[in-house]
Amino acid sequence: MNLFRLIIIFVLQLAFSVNYIYSNSYELKGVTKADGLSDLLVNVIYKDQKGFIWLGTGKGLDRFDGVRVKHYPFNHLYEEQRNRINTICETTNSNIYVGNDIGLWNLDKTTGELTQVYEDIVDGSVNSLLYDGAQHLYIGTDKGFYMSDFKSVSHIVINEDAFSLTNEIRGLTKDDKGNIWLSTVGGVVMYNPTTGEVTEIKYKDKQSGFRDIIYLKDVLYIGTYDTGIVRYDVKTGEYSGFIDLGSGIISSISTDSDDLIYVSTDGNGVFFISAKDERILKSFRHDPNNSSSIRSNSIYSLLVDEKERMWIGYYQDGFDYTIFQNNLFETYKFEPYFDSANLTVRSFIINGDQKLIGTRDGLYFIDEHKKFAKKIDRTVLQSDLILSLKYYNDKYFIGTYDAGLYILSSDGENIYRLEAHNAEHLKSGHVFCFTKDKNNNLLIGTSNGLVRYNVNDSSIELFNSTNSPLPEGNVYDIFFDSAGKGWVCCEKGMALIEPATGNIRTNLFPETFFHKEKIRMVYEDHNKCLYFLPEKGNLFVSDINMKSFEEVDLPISSYMNVLMSIVEDDDNYLWLASDGGLFRLSDDGYRLFSNIDGVPNPLFTNNSVYKSDDNKLWFGNSKGLISIDLSDVDNSNYYNSEIVLSDILINGKSLTPNQLEKALASRIVELKSEQNNIVFRFANLAYSNPLFSSFEYKLLGVNEKWNTLNLRNEHSFYNLSSGKYKLDIRHPGDDASLISFDLRVKSKSQFFNILFILLFVALAVYSSYIIYMRRKNKTDDAVALVQPDADVSDSNAADDEKYKTIRMDDNQCVIMLEELNQYMKKERPYMNPSLRINDLAEALDTSSHNLSYLFNQYLEVSYYDFVNEFRIEEFKRIVKNEDSSKYTLETLAELSGFSSRTSFFRSFKKSTGLTPNEYIRSLNNK
Repeated sequence: MNLFRLIIIFVLQLAFSVNYIYSNSYELKGVTKADGLSDLLVNVIYKDQKGFIWLGTGKGLDRFDGVRVKHYPFNHLYEEQRNRINTICETTNSNIYVGNDIGLWNLDKTTGELTQVYEDIVDGSVNSLLYDGAQHLYIGTDKGFYMSDFKSVSHIVINEDAFSLTNEIRGLTKDDKGNIWLSTVGGVVMYNPTTGEVTEIKYKDKQSGFRDIIYLKDVLYIGTYDTGIVRYDVKTGEYSGFIDLGSGIISSISTDSDDLIYVSTDGNGVFFISAKDERILKSFRHDPNNSSSIRSNSIYSLLVDEKERMWIGYYQDGFDYTIFQNNLFETYKFEPYFDSANLTVRSFIINGDQKLIGTRDGLYFIDEHKKFAKKIDRTVLQSDLILSLKYYNDKYFIGTYDAGLYILSSDGENIYRLEAHNAEHLKSGHVFCFTKDKNNNLLIGTSNGLVRYNVNDSSIELFNSTNSPLPEGNVYDIFFDSAGKGWVCCEKGMALIEPATGNIRTNLFPETFFHKEKIRMVYEDHNKCLYFLPEKGNLFVSDINMKSFEEVDLPISSYMNVLMSIVEDDDNYLWLASDGGLFRLSDDGYRLFSNIDGVPNPLFTNNSVYKSDDNKLWFGNSKGLISIDLSDVDNSNYYNSEIVLSDILINGKSLTPNQLEKALASRIVELKSEQNNIVFRFANLAYSNPLFSSFEYKLLGVNEKWNTLNLRNEHSFYNLSSGKYKLDIRHPGDDASLISFDLRVKSKSQFFNILFILLFVALAVYSSYIIYMRRKNKTDDAVALVQPDADVSDSNAADDEKYKTIRMDDNQCVIMLEELNQYMKKERPYMNPSLRINDLAEALDTSSHNLSYLFNQYLEVSYYDFVNEFRIEEFKRIVKNEDSSKYTLETLAELSGFSSRTSFFRSFKKSTGLTPNEYIRSLNNK
């Protein structure tokens, strides 16, 4: 009996351990050389005080801001095999020190390069660095132990015997009394900075392969090269073994300073360990059958930060990091029976313990009380796409795409067709919506028209454009407002159901109302204000009596093309789901909910929203059924991190670290007149998914409106004229995250102003002389009359004069035009908004005068019209891509090479006869 109990306990413990190991919710994102990483070997990872991630690779030092990797080179290091960085440390004033096999290096803020320091003294491999937080940097090398006060460096003798193994330092840590502990090849060493006393504690009198070391509550934990983790109890002075991790090679070890120990191995993945319980809480290993697992078990470095985000550096795979989410939203799952993650949810019902979820991949019925879930697919429903659901008369009504209507019993066991007179109207086609009228009839919007089902006598009536005033086409939504009017949204417009008679009318709308629009959903708020969600474009709003109505230009319009659903919460906030994200609107502005909040995808589905009695909102998303507890919204940290400016480029060149720090401190960027091209790069160091990042900016002095940056963390300003500007950057709708910079572009110096005036005067004198001579020649011609052989053609005399020295015939023009077109198509120079004719001439090895002749005389177009044609074609190419819907027109223009919105609109209209919006609508119609 006792043996049986022991077996049961063992099995339960094993199951508990396995649950920890495999049931984590970490979403990993990989970074490789394709993302700018200098090398695939990531040997050390360090997080500085500002929140930037520093990476010691096989080829030097990199910095990661959540989107972009920036490389900092050695200023004179040519032995590539010795570039590998072993350790990184930050000291006062954000000074970065690194150690490699050559020595100690400091990031020079005046040059942005790594410069070697103390090379005459610290001439060995620097394996570990430790800053005491006050005034000293401790340096562990393979040739001894050193201490620097940042003015000089001194050698601290561990053992007088130069060949002693304890002189080869591998790791450094500090205990809570201020003592410095060293892990060496021969054991551990304690150094007391106050007394200068050194104490050696050898390990079994033989080489141990000690490596990294940490201190936690009077115990040292030492990672080794061959025997896993070794413990040293500071109080008892005894060494002991620790948990077997299945690999003797410990590549890194760190702690949260409370209880957790984070360990990476070269061969068996990552482990989170409870020091108190001496138990593995979580582990992460590479699984070739699981794409969400870590990419390799050969791990060289590990960092776990204060939010328990993991940073995993691999031998030859770059690094992975866990994407941060505050988990404000939850994706519905009922373990182990059902998980809605990655399902495109088109419709759903929350009915107590039962949930019915319609997707693009079939229908799912979940009964949490009975603990089961099942899928109903096209073998039963003859359709995988479930458009609408309704719980009515103790049954579930199911609307499908192309297979009509089905009914499911409340226990989820039986599914059948509706049996009623004229039921054939509901056995094919699409069923878009259900609603009840005041008589408890079920109204059904279908592709055949509006169907009214009377449950009492099982009768069915069909209304369409042939037998009623109903506009023709699909019926997408039927909504009854608080006055009793029924709004019927059809393919070709709207109709009204009269409250008193139940008749369908289309002649009750005011003349300028939007009843001819294609509306997908109607909603009423607590103020009896009606909202109409159109197929495309902005929201329409009306009072309930249609006396006051308008189209509303939403502040969120730049993020989306289509509004999918709308709902109001108990605090009177409006929630708008779209194809570009989820927004909460208030009088003060809006808030965007994105991947950082747990929203798996910005694409939501049509008319798929529900407010439950437990103060939750539910939404159908393209990646699952998601919900939010409204009581948590305002308690959550909005973005968890402020926006930081990570880099500034002027005329294509990055500022040095010193220059950037000065700009950040003063919030002022000053440019010379010739430095009028500037790029701002910024980041949110919460390290959320960069695929869903959004920022807003405006440059006061150029534009007053907020501009959207989707999937980008930089913006460029070209050809700024002299003057003062103010750049504002924020998270979408969040003024609390706002950062501002004054941007000042100086005018040309006094010397150039005087030179310009002199040149202007000289040009005026010369122009006056030319005008005088032309008038004199005309006078002479008038006196002499026109001779029989005079040139009386209509060609422009000024152009003839301008190009009279050009010796190009038509064949030469054809050849030059062919070379020019090939260059434009292959190199795409038109993507540069500042492209000049001189740039093209230089590329073609000709003169700008010859090119000007080609444009104006041979092609009879201006240089600007010629180049803009290529930009217009680039714009057309971009908008045919489905992803382009996430961008504003201004962004699309910029991506096409245009320098301004004005020039883009003017050129596009001139070339095509259409505005850009008209062109895009023509594509959608096709």
